[in-house]
Amino acid sequence: MWLALSWPASVPGTVLWSLSGPILARPGQPETVLVAGGLARDDNASDTLYLRFTVTPLDDAPNPEDELGLQLHHGQNLRLGVGKARGAVGYSVYLAPGPARPEAVPRPFRDLNSARPEPEPRPAGIPFEMPRRGQPRTLVLKIQFVPGGDDLLTVWLNPDLGPGANEVHQPETLRTEFYADASFDRILLAAYGTTTGWWFSELAIATTFADFVEPSSVAVKPSPSPPLHAPAFDIQSWPLPKTDPTRASRSLAITPEGYLWIAGPDGLLRFDKHQFHSVPVPAATSTPLRQLAADRTGSLWTVTDRGDILQLNHHGWTTHHLPEAPPGSAPLLTADGQGQLWLACSNRLWQWDGRQWTQFTSPATTNTSAISAVVTDPQGRVWILHRDRQIEQYTNNRTRLHLLPGPDLPPDATVTAWIIRPDQTHWLATPEQLWRGTARNENLSWELAASIGPGERILAVVPMPDQPPMAILNTGEWLLPATPSNPPARLRILPNLDGVTHLLVDTDGTLWAIQPDTLLQFRPRWRQTCPPADPSPAPVTGVVEVAPGTFWIAQPGVGLLRWTRERPARLNVAGMPPRDPLLSLLAVTRDGSCWLGTSAGLLRFKDPLAVADECQNLGFTSQVVRALTETGDDTLWIGTAEGELWRLTRGHWQQVTGPWHPAPITTLCPHNEQLWIGTAGRGLFRLDLQNPSLSVAETALPATHVFALYPAQGPGLWAATDKGLWCRDNSRWTRLYPGPGQAPQPVWAVVQDNQGRLWWAGAEGLACIPSPAPDTGLHTNGPWRIWPWHDPQPTPNPATARPVLLERDSEGRLWLARGNHLEILHPDFAPVQSRPLRVIIHTVRVNDRPITRPPGPLPVEPDAQPATATPLDLGAGARSVDLEFAILNTETDDLRISYRLEGLEDEWHTAGPARRVTYGHLRPGQYQFRIRAREASGPARTAETVLPLRVRPRLWQQPWFTPTVILATLLAGGAFAQTRERRRARRRLETLQREHALERERARIARDLHDEMGGKLCRISFLTEHLRRQPRGTEPDRHLLTDIGETARELLRALDEIVWAVNPANDTLEHLAAYLSQHAQDFFQGTSIECRVDLPETLPGIPLPGHIRHHLFLAVHEAFTNALKHSGASRVELRLECTPETMTWIVRDNGHGFEPAPAGPGRTGCGLQNLHTRMAELGGSCTVSSHPGQGTEIRLRLPLPDVHSTSNHTS
Repeated sequence: MWLALSWPASVPGTVLWSLSGPILARPGQPETVLVAGGLARDDNASDTLYLRFTVTPLDDAPNPEDELGLQLHHGQNLRLGVGKARGAVGYSVYLAPGPARPEAVPRPFRDLNSARPEPEPRPAGIPFEMPRRGQPRTLVLKIQFVPGGDDLLTVWLNPDLGPGANEVHQPETLRTEFYADASFDRILLAAYGTTTGWWFSELAIATTFADFVEPSSVAVKPSPSPPLHAPAFDIQSWPLPKTDPTRASRSLAITPEGYLWIAGPDGLLRFDKHQFHSVPVPAATSTPLRQLAADRTGSLWTVTDRGDILQLNHHGWTTHHLPEAPPGSAPLLTADGQGQLWLACSNRLWQWDGRQWTQFTSPATTNTSAISAVVTDPQGRVWILHRDRQIEQYTNNRTRLHLLPGPDLPPDATVTAWIIRPDQTHWLATPEQLWRGTARNENLSWELAASIGPGERILAVVPMPDQPPMAILNTGEWLLPATPSNPPARLRILPNLDGVTHLLVDTDGTLWAIQPDTLLQFRPRWRQTCPPADPSPAPVTGVVEVAPGTFWIAQPGVGLLRWTRERPARLNVAGMPPRDPLLSLLAVTRDGSCWLGTSAGLLRFKDPLAVADECQNLGFTSQVVRALTETGDDTLWIGTAEGELWRLTRGHWQQVTGPWHPAPITTLCPHNEQLWIGTAGRGLFRLDLQNPSLSVAETALPATHVFALYPAQGPGLWAATDKGLWCRDNSRWTRLYPGPGQAPQPVWAVVQDNQGRLWWAGAEGLACIPSPAPDTGLHTNGPWRIWPWHDPQPTPNPATARPVLLERDSEGRLWLARGNHLEILHPDFAPVQSRPLRVIIHTVRVNDRPITRPPGPLPVEPDAQPATATPLDLGAGARSVDLEFAILNTETDDLRISYRLEGLEDEWHTAGPARRVTYGHLRPGQYQFRIRAREASGPARTAETVLPLRVRPRLWQQPWFTPTVILATLLAGGAFAQTRERRRARRRLETLQREHALERERARIARDLHDEMGGKLCRISFLTEHLRRQPRGTEPDRHLLTDIGETARELLRALDEIVWAVNPANDTLEHLAAYLSQHAQDFFQGTSIECRVDLPETLPGIPLPGHIRHHLFLAVHEAFTNALKHSGASRVELRLECTPETMTWIVRDNGHGFEPAPAGPGRTGCGLQNLHTRMAELGGSCTVSSHPGQGTEIRLRLPLPDVHSTSNHTS
């Protein structure tokens, strides 16, 4: 942006160039070129130039990597920059021959000396001052050009430019000198980095230092009207989500809860001043969104390019159809100031009543042209502007009142704004014109208030409480239309808004602007800090407006200050010490005189604009004047710190005595023919002005220290006391603050603004009530809007104990003096009735799956219990629960957010910047999620929201599940054990039955063998024996018969052995031992071998299956046979050895023995091999021990079987 191209040659002692500004320099926007051409200086220059500018930083703590300031360029190279260098943290100059844009390496820089250095200097010990938000500083740069060499440069940081100041007497602590090449052909403003930016104002180039100094001791002509002060803005920006830059956003809207909605061709965005959320639009809507509007119920309405009308509320999306809408007509959707929603299609109008659309039916005379704008006035009447410049007026029940003329607009004109004030003055704006309409005798006359030049357009119109509205232009200027007392004026208060596609003015005066890739917020700054003229901690004791726009400030130990152009300057007054420690009072009477209490006495300045011309000392040199007022009969009253009350009538002073003495008098207020006297220690008194000898103590007011009095409209009176803020109405005192039941808090000052709102300042902070009572102007108990103090309490005035002053000037601004700090308040922009701070939980996810929530959660007072509400059901198995929330309607970015989940934790936790809280593996049960937000600065409001939650248990987490499972397990275990036992018993029974059947079968076989074969064999044996005894036959026949009989006997023995083995009655070890013992005796009977049997006295009573007994018998029999046939022994021994696990049968003889052959097939005899085979089949072993001449021993070892294995094997 180019502001100047060339200037005439330098003229000594004159201002060569100036620009009031303000201009915002911030990263991301092009450098602002201030000067180019005629003021250029090259290396041959030899004169001197002075540059002055004022900066107002927008950051509290600058980033060391930021660089911004006023720069001197020559060609493409940067010569010098004054402001804040990259790598520095304070005000500095940077010298960088080379490319203009900063590189990664910081430029060489030097910190500027300051009278207010930081407490901790840089490591090298160099003092510096850090730029701070809202604290403007003035810098003056002096360049003494040296031909062919480096130039001498001097920088003063915040010099004294008040009356009488000069270059020579500037303090050394403000001056920084250095040498550098300062030749330039351009001067510009630039900013790089991440800073929010700086405002630059009051820029000027002159040839002497005195050109920047205010004139002193010269009468200044007062302005015919108060000067116009441009509101300052705090600017924030957020990058929009990536969209197509060629498809700009089209509309903005704010719903009652505080969400900002952005509609465009790529969908719908919701913004909570922290992050953007994309809101899905119904799939059936395929065309881009064109308009947005929010009604008073909280619903969001939008119109698409296709003409679809969509409504979004907590139930979701709803599509509306208007069957009577003309085909192809483009709907016009708007919401008025009362939250009524209007829809215009062609020449038809509908209103949404919360349930349905209702059409306004016009009479036959109604204009049939298309509607271009709809608005309601403060009385609720509806105004409709048609494109043929006709206006219809309706009541809110759709009854037409008038048909009025409209402004002379082109048929295709677009209405940007239409505002109707309570006095029925209309302000209507198009992009090129601003019109004023005045209602007279049921008629409406229009006049053109302002016309915009080429390349400019009106973006919005902002209503102002006590003056005409201001139009915002795309150039960043505010246009104030002309009034009978003021010409039209333009103020540059915003950056260039050429790229803005849509602008919205919020109810609290905040501006929202959409650029193709950025969302901008411009919030009016209603509190402006005045830089002190001296770092002295002495409190400010008085502030008065001596002329429109000119103020005097009294500060003991500093002196008398004059404030004219946003900075104080010290005044030198004849007859008063320069730094008077008793400077105490400032007051202006109706004749324009200014009264000043000093250590030299009471001074009167008849013409405050000519400080030294007329100054009258009225005495009181031995007393300290603390209060001064003037009554309607031009009598002047003063009160002193010594408790004396004096009045000046017709040039004579007279003391008035009363019961207040000797308490110091702190304030005087004439009201309703009485003089009210506030004291420090004795309370409040009232004096009858008709009879000053009559004074009465206000015993009904319980305060002992009265700091300030302020008359209300009517008979009422406000009193700021050590017991709070009190109001007197009809002889009765009522405490307005603190409320009933609260501990008293001191209130030090009270004042009323131009809108009738009451402001007070006390120990808790600065407060305001949104609106006064309609009749008397008195107030009830709240609701007060309080902005707490966020810095330590200042030192109170030792005489009055009043650390705060609060005064109103002619423009309606409030001056707040607290200690040595001075602020200017703009009540019109104060967020007194802003939306309440809200915490909204907008998304709940369980296991990364969003769930539908009811219309809750519930906002509650901090630490209060919410009303009964249905908990949000999170389902079962909540492995992770994510709760996302938004903080809406904040007035500061300094938030303290804490949360806790009651039912899981007792302590509060601090939330992170992500505005998201996550819990893992919540147990089944009921929970209360509480989240609290508190503004750490500003009004320090607190909001809290509670969301009841319920986690359902899984099946196995139900309280009845564990007992049921245990019982079912016990029952199942018992049933299983019972079933198993039944099966085992059944198997045992079946086994016993089979065994019994087998025993019966074996017994039968044994009986059959015995009865059948045994009988027959016995018969054979008998017959054979009988035949042998017959005398007949030859000898061979006798031998034959003998052989037959022997064979029959052997067969009988074998049959006996088989019967013994089969008979189940013999299935025991005892029967086996008895049988083998008998068999041994029988086997060796009739031979030459003696048989000896050795058995244990007791044998285990275990059963032995028949096959085991049979094989053991055959093995022992085989051993007997080998001993009889081969051993040649005379004695054979059979012995049984038993252990709990085994039994061993031992057969030993005393024969001649033999040498056992190695083990292997074919190496042993058939008898020994059979022994090994039989024992192996039974699971036992056979051991043969023999040596020649030592006999032979055969050991048959077999494990003892158990009962079950024996039974199973038997079966």
